[in-house]
Amino acid sequence: MDYRIKVYDKKFRIKVDKGVGDESQPVVEIDRRPAALLVEDRAEDGSLRSVRYNGRSFGVRVEKDSRGLPLRVFISGIPYEVEVEKIESTRVRRAAVGNKFVGEIKAILPGRVNLIRVKAGEKVQAGQSVAVLEAMKMENEITTQSDGIVRKVNALDGQIVSKGEVLIELDPL
Repeated sequence: MDYRIKVYDKKFRIKVDKGVGDESQPVVEIDRRPAALLVEDRAEDGSLRSVRYNGRSFGVRVEKDSRGLPLRVFISGIPYEVEVEKIESTRVRRAAVGNKFVGEIKAILPGRVNLIRVKAGEKVQAGQSVAVLEAMKMENEITTQSDGIVRKVNALDGQIVSKGEVLIELDPL
């Protein structure tokens, strides 16, 4: 899940994914940088009670609005007014190709590559997100259309690409 968060006058982009292995530990990025955040304690309803960030423990309590988004966050008893926007504008596009192998993953429109999620030699599955392309202030998840092995990554993070440019090449499994 992606969020834009404003705490007083500071703005952050927060990404929270379920952790690998231990499902109770989320993987958190703040402004596209990994954050060393561990959940130490949760209430019965699943809300946070305590987190460890950069080696320090903090008590946490969150007041939410009618949509379930935080309005105020108390960290070690200190209140912080927050504005949270859940980013739901991410679009996923896939071609209807049936069982046909598609060995090239192309930019669906001109833009900037924000993130390449795979490396050469890595196995991928049809529908897996392999890159994020930003265009017109919207992030677009680029997904594979076929199972395969990444042969070559042609794009770099931050690179400007044209529509139809081959970002990643695949070999069949």
